Amino acid sequence: MAPTIHPFHPFDLEQKVQILPTGKLRKPQAQQKLSECALMEIMQFNCDVQAHKKHKNGIVVCEPIQRVFRRCKDGLMVETTAWETES
Repeated sequence: MAPTIHPFHPFDLEQKVQILPTGKLRKPQAQQKLSECALMEIMQFNCDVQAHKKHKNGIVVCEPIQRVFRRCKDGLMVETTAWETES
């Protein structure tokens, strides 16, 4: 089972990614600034069925959700959507 992750402010993200799930710090040579990692994004969609008078089963309405990630050279990949909009 994955370890419990406690919520934190996006401002603290760069510091939090330096801590491994075991609670230990990453080795100094593995520590990187997120702003120096490659910026990537994906578009996901949140879809709901809405009632419609011409279609008895309703219609599907989807809204786009943009997600932003940083991929570092050591393989670390972190969603930074909130962090990118905060900074």
